[in-house]
Amino acid sequence: MKKKVAMVLGFDLSTTALSCGVRSESGQEDFVSVPMRGKTKWRKQPAHDLWFVPGMILDCLKALRAKGWIFNQGGVLSFSVRQHDMVLLDGDGNLFMPALSWQCNAAKEEVARINDIPGVVESIGMVEPRFILPKLIWAFRQSPDILSQTQMVMTTGDWIVSRLTHNYFISTSDGLSNGLVDQRTKELASDALKSACSAFNSFAGRPRSFAKLFSAVIQSGQTVGQVTSVAPYDRWDKVVNILNSWHVFAGLGDNHAGAVGCGLSDNRTIVISAGTSGTVVRSCPPDKKLVGKAACFEYYNNRLLLMMLADCAAWYDRFAVWFFGSKPDLATMDKMAMEVSPADLEFWPAKKREAILKTVPVSILASTSALFASAQFSIAVELLKLVNQMIYEIDLSDLEPGFMIEKFVLTGGLSRSPFFQKIISIGIHLMDGRSVRGSYDKVFVSDREGPLANQAATLGAMINAMVGAGCYKNLSSAISDLCPLKPRTPGFTEMDYLFRKAIHKALKPYRAMN
Repeated sequence: MKKKVAMVLGFDLSTTALSCGVRSESGQEDFVSVPMRGKTKWRKQPAHDLWFVPGMILDCLKALRAKGWIFNQGGVLSFSVRQHDMVLLDGDGNLFMPALSWQCNAAKEEVARINDIPGVVESIGMVEPRFILPKLIWAFRQSPDILSQTQMVMTTGDWIVSRLTHNYFISTSDGLSNGLVDQRTKELASDALKSACSAFNSFAGRPRSFAKLFSAVIQSGQTVGQVTSVAPYDRWDKVVNILNSWHVFAGLGDNHAGAVGCGLSDNRTIVISAGTSGTVVRSCPPDKKLVGKAACFEYYNNRLLLMMLADCAAWYDRFAVWFFGSKPDLATMDKMAMEVSPADLEFWPAKKREAILKTVPVSILASTSALFASAQFSIAVELLKLVNQMIYEIDLSDLEPGFMIEKFVLTGGLSRSPFFQKIISIGIHLMDGRSVRGSYDKVFVSDREGPLANQAATLGAMINAMVGAGCYKNLSSAISDLCPLKPRTPGFTEMDYLFRKAIHKALKPYRAMN
């Protein structure tokens, strides 16, 4: 087997898998993935046992080796990680409890009190239960032992980097999305952390030391250090031996990495991802006035604005299994959806979709084709609602000439359906107005081929490392080269105008379309 020399590695640690993309200097690429291991509970809350992480990384590297890849000439790497995991370390730098997942939403009381503290929201933004800051306070309130044992708090992504390089930092991408970093200065939000700590009686006397639990802040995309075998950690030895001397770059939260890998290169683009969960994202300069309905994350020197449809392709997959059984035929569903008449479509709002799986909607629809089309139509309309809100998230009074949305990128599993593409495209066309040029031919889909074609977060991690290492002049040039797009087939038919009416009717309760 001919050997292939790895130059770039990008890892994506999601809730379901650890994925790894690799690229050679000549542009050869490959992709491997291993199922997530270590899912657990802590105080009945979703968590991850990170003891399994080095073994999963090693399995990915072994799988790439089996495909002929070698790693002994050094290279650059970066991680994309589920961005709200909370890691607590003791005085020896060891884990003493599982990492609370982004799915942990137990800290609702803490969130309410933190957001009411004067000056805190202005510094770190609105806090949500999945963020590390409220989860940390919630965990401390569970037991005095947790408070006494904790000597360092990290994200899972920064913890992985520390195991490889022995350097401790908080990356801005993860820090800003967890209430730990000041959104204006991109420094550790020490005053906000102390104020949050002081607001809870159980921490009386400790507010001054609370901020010391966190490491220094590093800008995402900057070099953290090299993989080194000095003072190795037991389960990391084999990983370190394979990647010895590789350069590690401060990683990205998964939303940040996914936006990079989807082609979000400028402030005139909106990315619509119809994946397991649906997301609508755009970037904007930090000085823009926001309406406040979007979640705000870092996007290098800009802000990443995100709106989410919690159950997108995940629901559609359950729908397909419900209809076909254990082996859903998604290609057949896509084909049949294209045959439907607009008059036979039904819109199922998000609150009704679960109920659909407990009924037999065929009885109220004209055909099986209409059943499949209505399922895709309903999800597409819900995403279009978020797109419409995202367009107006930046206060129109703060909109200068030239700051218009001119391109929409459609990605994710459902985006491969021609019918789904058509509904999104027609819906975008309805939005043409002051803040968006929503022409029918402004909707793009990925033109990427090969093993990384549908792996946006993994690709985003790779691009982060390559831009950080100077392989590309800037993010835009990297995305232009590595995230090719093609326009969704333009042109209206007479039938499309009838679909336009159906979409407009479903969107009627929301802001009027021009």
